[in-house]
Amino acid sequence: MNTKEFIEFIPKFMDKLKELKLKENTTWVNNWIINLFKEYCLSKNILIINGKEVKKFYEEKFEFDITNTTTRYQTILRRPVFAIIEYYYTGNISKVYFRKKVSKLTGNSQSLMNSFLENSKNNLSSKDSFDREKRVIEDFLDYFINEKKMDLIKLDIKNVIEYTQIKYSNYSDKTKSTYKGILKKFLNWLFENKYITFNGNEVFPIIIQNNRSTIIPKGYSNDEIKLILESIDNSTKIGKLKYLILNILAYYGMRLVDIANLKFENIDFENNCISIIQHKTKKSLYLPLIDEVKYALIDYIENSRPESEDKEHIILTHKAPYTTYNRASIYNLISPIIKKSCTSIDERESGGRILRHSLATNMINNNVELYKISGILGHSSTSSTSVYITRDTKNLGKLTLEVPDGK
Repeated sequence: MNTKEFIEFIPKFMDKLKELKLKENTTWVNNWIINLFKEYCLSKNILIINGKEVKKFYEEKFEFDITNTTTRYQTILRRPVFAIIEYYYTGNISKVYFRKKVSKLTGNSQSLMNSFLENSKNNLSSKDSFDREKRVIEDFLDYFINEKKMDLIKLDIKNVIEYTQIKYSNYSDKTKSTYKGILKKFLNWLFENKYITFNGNEVFPIIIQNNRSTIIPKGYSNDEIKLILESIDNSTKIGKLKYLILNILAYYGMRLVDIANLKFENIDFENNCISIIQHKTKKSLYLPLIDEVKYALIDYIENSRPESEDKEHIILTHKAPYTTYNRASIYNLISPIIKKSCTSIDERESGGRILRHSLATNMINNNVELYKISGILGHSSTSSTSVYITRDTKNLGKLTLEVPDGK
């Protein structure tokens, strides 16, 4: 197919996705990737679309090889271009791309999972957390009850360990810790209700401790953070957007989803403050509007933010249809900047989370009270913040970035 045919075919493909009645976010991701690929083809003057050009697109834009995807996130990003090409040539879209989720469980196993989730849902911070727990528990029960035909009462610790080794082998360390934490909670519930003869603490005796210690990455130094901010070309519209986002991350450590959700009503320029309801905790967060963020914000609003039907949200995509970003797309916007601006990145992370950690450890090193750090980061309690104290003090001493004082 040539590029002209591809562009003309996009509306037909999007109409097909509407017929499939996919989730709103799934449709959005497909529209975003397809249009990103279109712009790539036009910018590179690509006349004929083939596998080689698709491979180059993903290597340049997302820095991974489509022939060797290892994560669920990479699979999601790869799917739209593969699906539209298949639909163009065959008139069909394979179920492997957009199959609807059908519960694997029936009868008692379904009731068992529902009982656990009903008991657990009040302690979960978001629908995403609930859906993740459901997916992990459903896969676990399906494996032992449906595939292995095993009664839960016969389950032992070795079975569970072997399961995690088989199922989670290709996941990142963070995902492994998250999934094992969910299993630990589920196994404890099964034990308390006498479905199994051991508890989750016996299988994962230090999972929470490991989760809190190993997922805290090495932060960036003062010079490195300055390099990140100074590396942005603030004379362009997209540069102003990136500069604003990275200033919010560097000085507030705000979660990406909360940056994406920022509205004009959250900003009080007269009293120099920001107030939001956090997506994760559903709790209020009040922050001083410091100059570094304030002037970047004004510059973006006046000189970069596109005209859009969305009059509420501050941060919008820099290409039509000018809608709000999601957490993943903001990550993809800033990650390349962090990677390219630091000459010695080692194996450190390159998203918003690493700047949040750098901010926290810096404040601890500067003897800021724990409750003030907790307030800036928007933690529900100081116990969530105290984990940063475990960082090596020698490394903490290297972080000297000036940050809000928690007033």
